[in-house]
Amino acid sequence: RRDFTINGMFYDPLSGDLVDYVGGQRDLAAGVIRAIGDPAARFAEDYLRLLRAVRFAARLNFAIEPETFFALCAHAEGIAAISTERICVELTLLLTEGGVVRGLQLLDESGLLQAVLPEVAAMRGVEQPPQFHPEGDVFTHPQNMLVHMDSDTEPMLSWAVLLHDIAKPSTQSHDPETGRIRFIGHDSVGAQMARRIMRRLRFPKRDIDTVVESIRHHMQLWSALAMRKGTLRKMFQRSAFPLGLELHRLDCLGSGRSLETFEFLKREYSEWKNCPELIKP
Repeated sequence: RRDFTINGMFYDPLSGDLVDYVGGQRDLAAGVIRAIGDPAARFAEDYLRLLRAVRFAARLNFAIEPETFFALCAHAEGIAAISTERICVELTLLLTEGGVVRGLQLLDESGLLQAVLPEVAAMRGVEQPPQFHPEGDVFTHPQNMLVHMDSDTEPMLSWAVLLHDIAKPSTQSHDPETGRIRFIGHDSVGAQMARRIMRRLRFPKRDIDTVVESIRHHMQLWSALAMRKGTLRKMFQRSAFPLGLELHRLDCLGSGRSLETFEFLKREYSEWKNCPELIKP
């Protein structure tokens, strides 16, 4: 009744024997995620195992055994039977444990992404201006950003990366004269969408506010070099600014752009933090 063979082994602490009735050692050595017994039956016992299979395959860089993957795809809609809190935990682990790009691709291929995050699935195939995003469509961009994240990254930064361009599919327009692709207001619309998504997944209010604020202001940071000192100070006073600054760094790296503005903001923010606080009259 365990889920996968690599999780179905037992250890006898008295004799020191490893008890393996399901071929777990074999699959560990081969790098395979395989359901124990009938994959459809194992998933039906707890549909959260659909997400766990993807997460294990991504984190360990294992292949999902064909019959197991077939059953996973066939039962993807079953994830709707699982509480949003449990889904949220699994998705956060997938975003932060490593192998996130492969994890997102497996979610997409299996139909699970459409089932749990349809707004993210809608980003696939949405074109971007090549002069600003040579990496490709809107779905590719956050994947490029997530590659540059540290292993001990704050989980809310991962969610901010995944959702910061969530409104681009709904705000995309083309200039009739030049053909230029634009996403007017995608930052403010994206903040509203991110709030709805995170509420649906039952995130704590403080986490929601942090991610939403960083998304709402993420385009503002691109203009920092031309800002007055007073405007910069107001920006630094936002509680979510440190996360927003890291989001900007990843945004630069994910699109192959210069880190000049990031380095400038980092220096200015450091100086601002070290200045003595002015006493109000």
